[in-house]
Amino acid sequence: MKTGKYREYLQGLGVPDDAIEKQIAIVGDFVEFLTDLGLKEATAGKEEVERFARKLIAEERNTLENFSLLRDYANWRGYRKLYRCTVRPVRQAADRTRMQLTAPSGRVERND
Repeated sequence: MKTGKYREYLQGLGVPDDAIEKQIAIVGDFVEFLTDLGLKEATAGKEEVERFARKLIAEERNTLENFSLLRDYANWRGYRKLYRCTVRPVRQAADRTRMQLTAPSGRVERND
């Protein structure tokens, strides 16, 4: 993981230091998870993202924000396969939120 360069990139975007630390932490957790499996981030795909999601669920850290941060990192590194795999959970979470917000009467409406 290119922590220093990624940190510089985020600072250049004006991202606050505390947000940078949060992003570096979740990306570092993902890279460590892959390393423990003998894998590399450049080749990670759907199966690895799903396994990481299960790990985050067990740790009660499976959030939209964490997958958004992983998505942003994958995009910055140019890891298209990983990027595509992280976009789906973000979209699904956003859809669930939108459905909850548009159903004040208990009726669920989908806006597909």
